[in-house]
Amino acid sequence: AVMASGGDRFVAFGLPSQAHGSFHGEVTLILRGIACRLQQEHVKLILDHTGLRGTFSYVYVPSVSARRSNLGYAFVRFRSMMFAEECYRACHGKPFGPAAEGKLCQVTIAKIQEDVKVLMKRRRKKPQGWSSEPLICDDPLHAFVSKEPG
Repeated sequence: AVMASGGDRFVAFGLPSQAHGSFHGEVTLILRGIACRLQQEHVKLILDHTGLRGTFSYVYVPSVSARRSNLGYAFVRFRSMMFAEECYRACHGKPFGPAAEGKLCQVTIAKIQEDVKVLMKRRRKKPQGWSSEPLICDDPLHAFVSKEPG
């Protein structure tokens, strides 16, 4: 994804600035290239330590419980496009957490923008041995402090 300037606002994900108006409310991102041993709680803690605590409503890391590993990506539902952009700036093209093993995180907007109930319903038709429930994050939004570029 190419980063560009949209007026005086930072624009991530390679979308034209007018496309950002089509995202009202929450935005689901996919974080690819995460270490396969990370669980949902680990992804949440890494995002919290990155300064994003309180900016997302759920984390879902598809995994195979028999192998005790994830599939290398996570869905994170951010409360707004502004917070999704902050995640992009903090994580894209960088190792995701201390267990990154040389992998670089790729942050993109999910093709399907689903609320957690729809995501859970979709994932009920999963192969045996897959874990299912997303991690609901109800941290207070006021914990977020914006790091807008100067």
